[in-house]
Amino acid sequence: MKTKELQDIVKLVKHAIAKETPPVLTCINFSREGEVTHVVAADGFRLAHVKTSSSGIEGNYSLKDNEDLATVLKCKDKLAKIGTMKQSGGIFLKWQMLIPDTTDCLAVSVNISKLLAVSKALQDARIMRVIIQDGKLNISAKVESGRDDIEFHTSISAKIEHNAYYNKFAINPTYVYELCKALPDKYIPDVTIYVSTPSSPVVFRHPALEEVIMPVFVQW
Repeated sequence: MKTKELQDIVKLVKHAIAKETPPVLTCINFSREGEVTHVVAADGFRLAHVKTSSSGIEGNYSLKDNEDLATVLKCKDKLAKIGTMKQSGGIFLKWQMLIPDTTDCLAVSVNISKLLAVSKALQDARIMRVIIQDGKLNISAKVESGRDDIEFHTSISAKIEHNAYYNKFAINPTYVYELCKALPDKYIPDVTIYVSTPSSPVVFRHPALEEVIMPVFVQW
């Protein structure tokens, strides 16, 4: 596989790799399906997925974090040798079942840079509440600051792509920040968010990357 292509893919999904546990998820998985190679990383709370037409992968393999990934990211050859990748299994054989059907979901497009800025400001908050209403993402959170919590409220303009009954979700702002930071927004500046119910996974889609993030359960 071309080194630059492999490095770009790794940079897109590596934020979703499990840090230590479970060990089976401390990697990036590559699997070939027809003319498409699927690249997946997951940590039990989120799953990042990239599709590529590269023909350099045959079968089902994984790049281990802190071992193979460091070698790939430092590689300066035109072609990266990935023959040492370890055969994978487990959750990665069923990853497609973890991506929900978004046909009837509320779909809203939002600017990546704006969502990045807000989620970055909320790194000291454990929960980011989002209500989609009147063409806006209305975001609130409690930011920990010394003895007192600071109430945070802001709005981001958004474009409703498809309306549905449920219009709210709560999520870990760090996951949103790491996702937005990984997304290339130079040519396509928006990411589309799909919301089913407050207890269902939230799906973020961009031509470069698809990510599923588990919600945080809160009392609305």
